[in-house]
Amino acid sequence: MPLYEYECSKCGYVGEHNLPLARCNEKVYCDLCFIPMRKLFNKLTTSWKDKDRKWGTSLYRRGGK
Repeated sequence: MPLYEYECSKCGYVGEHNLPLARCNEKVYCDLCFIPMRKLFNKLTTSWKDKDRKWGTSLYRRGGK
């Protein structure tokens, strides 16, 4: 499930919510003042656990190792 970040326009509270893609457009309400929050758009960040893996490579090409 994607993690979305939201900000309250009234009190400034910033929170994260895990929502399935089918529900990504639902309204999310502030935990403090209970008004709808706006979704923040952040750049996508990724990380690999295996430092030898590069973008565009496949484990199948290396024999699964």
